Amino acid sequence: LGYHEDEAQFSKLFKKYITDAVDSNYHRGILNFLNYDAMSAHLLAGKTPKITYKKVNGEMAELCIYKLSEDGDVNDTLWVFSKE
Repeated sequence: LGYHEDEAQFSKLFKKYITDAVDSNYHRGILNFLNYDAMSAHLLAGKTPKITYKKVNGEMAELCIYKLSEDGDVNDTLWVFSKE
């Protein structure tokens, strides 16, 4: 979204993005992808969680989540949305 938001506000905005911009056939997959425990485990293992999904306009997109800190803090991340 290009700016810092508290967690509750970000979650609300991201759910709106899913509702408004993501094809309904991909909603469940993205919501499962956002499972905090699973995402944290991937980040702590040095992996980059990624998901590919279709937008309502028919374009395919990818979301990658990068861990920014080396100290094990999985809350300091960069979320990159790109066209596939």
